[in-house]
Amino acid sequence: MARPAGNHALARKKGFSQIQIATDDLILAEDLDLCRALERSGLNTVYLRFNGVTPAPYEVVRGRDVFPQKLQARENFRRAHMTSTVLVPTLVRKVNDHQVGDIVRFASKNLDTVKGVNFQPISFSGRIEAGSRAAQRITIPDLLILLKEQTAGEVSREDFYPIPFVVPFSRLLGARQGSTELAFTIHPCCGAATYIFSYNDHLIPITRFVDVDGLYELIKNEAENYDGTLLGQLKLKERMLRELPKFVDESRAPDDLNLTRMHLGGIS
Repeated sequence: MARPAGNHALARKKGFSQIQIATDDLILAEDLDLCRALERSGLNTVYLRFNGVTPAPYEVVRGRDVFPQKLQARENFRRAHMTSTVLVPTLVRKVNDHQVGDIVRFASKNLDTVKGVNFQPISFSGRIEAGSRAAQRITIPDLLILLKEQTAGEVSREDFYPIPFVVPFSRLLGARQGSTELAFTIHPCCGAATYIFSYNDHLIPITRFVDVDGLYELIKNEAENYDGTLLGQLKLKERMLRELPKFVDESRAPDDLNLTRMHLGGIS
């Protein structure tokens, strides 16, 4: 059982900047020692199949209830101090599309181990009857509509941007730290993403208190012009001190969040 952990440690030594496993997590639910070994190995992320917050979606696929094992895996992750899990629901119409909002809220209540949700609309391959495809098919725009409906408007499609939108942020951070940061450069039509804060049982997208478009232009310009010198670092910090507050409306942000201070802490 230690082999996966050994592979991750080897990948870390080889210089890979992002190491993750894609798993159904049933073995991890049964083996706390394996979870601890994976954490020690340098694993970054557990990319976890998670189709719903009730037994029904799992019974459709497996013919049995494995949801209790999903919850046990969460407990094992906590005990092993595995803090970066991404929930990956395969979304199918009339199977689990009614649980979109509940899955996001589940993630928001388990932030000590869960750092994101990656909804993947079902992909059809091979032969399938046209009627079955039409009945089960769901698209990314469909997902965004469901999110708005099932979160009572707390999250809407206007809060989302194409995933490559964050590339300048990754490049600036990597240049500043002298490291290779993960940059999602997929085709912009392949997906959409946002950041959401959980505060007092409410979901607050970052777009509600940050001028995301304006901040993007600032970071993009800084990433393109940053030279990595000590003088460049000082100039970067000075510009961020001056410019960043212009894009943040802290009166609308969660009370315990100071985005300006958080960002400046990363470039001190």
